[in-house]
Amino acid sequence: MANNIQNIMEELKKPFHPDDIQWRIGRKAKGGGSATVLAYVDARAARERLDNVFGAFNWKVEYTVCDMGEITVTTYNGEVTKNVKGFLATISVKDPESGEWISKEDGAGITDVEPVKGGISDAFKRACVTWGIGAYLYKLKEEWVSIDKFGQFEKPLLPDWALPEGFEYSAEEKQQSKKTVQHQKTEVTKTTQSVSENGEIVFPRGKYAGKPVSSVTDLGYLNWAVLKDPFGADVLAEVKKTLEKLQGGQAAPKDDFPGDNEMPY
Repeated sequence: MANNIQNIMEELKKPFHPDDIQWRIGRKAKGGGSATVLAYVDARAARERLDNVFGAFNWKVEYTVCDMGEITVTTYNGEVTKNVKGFLATISVKDPESGEWISKEDGAGITDVEPVKGGISDAFKRACVTWGIGAYLYKLKEEWVSIDKFGQFEKPLLPDWALPEGFEYSAEEKQQSKKTVQHQKTEVTKTTQSVSENGEIVFPRGKYAGKPVSSVTDLGYLNWAVLKDPFGADVLAEVKKTLEKLQGGQAAPKDDFPGDNEMPY
């Protein structure tokens, strides 16, 4: 039985065809122009994977509405009250030998666009990851790409290890990708570089993008930059120098700042 389970898990974890992979924008640079992109498996492809591995009648998904009420979140602008609502997706599969149902679950909040449909879809995709479906995409390196004013961008090519066996991009796709990557590097550099033309250390993105670090007097932002270090060593060193000047040589106080994934833009 162990070998059978191992084979099933290997089938679930196999990489998808690039056409089944969708990309969404993650973090945007101040003023637009570039952003990080994140890959995820299309929900339709995930359902097909479950059908192919277990059979259409040997798996099921159930959704539970989650309403956790209001919570208070501390942000750069102070405390904000939010309603926490979403869906919990439970994917159950039938053990091919014992006939027992085995379940795994995960959830997601409602989305800004089509909140119910989006929340259910996100919960389903996250629950699929608990079964190994598309989990390999979490190993992809963060990629910055150039985006237009409509938020459109060229989809990156996946690395060889994230491609299904036997698949290879065409020579034309590889050549076009090289041109696109070079263009994106040029555009992204404009919004992520931390040294100005006259040699000053500047914030590469965020609320004070392009401004010399030494000219910023916003103590809350500077302290946040020290605690979270989102801009790199050169900016961090300059931020510390600026704080020392503003505070008369005193060390930055430890205070409440945004969470790890929150940038006070």
